[in-house]
Amino acid sequence: MTGWTTQIRPERIALFFGLLSLTGCGTWWHGDHQSVTIFTTPLDAQVVVDDPVHLLAPGTVSLNRKDDHQAVITKRQL
Repeated sequence: MTGWTTQIRPERIALFFGLLSLTGCGTWWHGDHQSVTIFTTPLDAQVVVDDPVHLLAPGTVSLNRKDDHQAVITKRQL
């Protein structure tokens, strides 16, 4: 009976790790935060994201990718 004798070539190792890196988490490539721009009609609406973040639309906020977020948009009183 013959045993399995397989030589692992460097090209196969590189291919394996290359494919493995493509299946990884998006955090590796894009970080754990993402900028989100909020546009409203009419302009200058008040936006509250996750309670502590207040801005007037249009505006950009940086949000953690791993958490759920809630935005409340209200018409600004003049």
